[in-house]
Amino acid sequence: MEKKQEGNRIIKGSVRPWYRWHRRIAIVAAFFVIILAVTGIILNHNIALGINKDFITSEWLLDWYGYDSKAAYAKEILTVDKVILDIHTGRFFGKFGTLVMDASAIALLILSFTGIYMWYRRVPVKNSKNK
Repeated sequence: MEKKQEGNRIIKGSVRPWYRWHRRIAIVAAFFVIILAVTGIILNHNIALGINKDFITSEWLLDWYGYDSKAAYAKEILTVDKVILDIHTGRFFGKFGTLVMDASAIALLILSFTGIYMWYRRVPVKNSKNK
């Protein structure tokens, strides 16, 4: 079996391609992890932050949600935490957004499984100082 040394560990030949794909997926998934983490923290503390009582007054955002931004009632119907929840779940961007967030969740699962697999398959290099 082919082995290659990377840093302080030996990578078995069958594991090396996993490292390449693991890094590629991680770069893309990192963006969505940041969005999920930030919006998740905000949602967990929405009452303390008071965003559950703050209403959106932006005309373009009200129009985005399909409310008549010129109507008086529209200024008191859409809360900030609803918008943040929709960003968190991807619904803010429609069907495509939910599919992207689902793909991000699948990417995180793949990263978890490949990370565990690569960790399990690694072989530590014996330190020459201990000889």
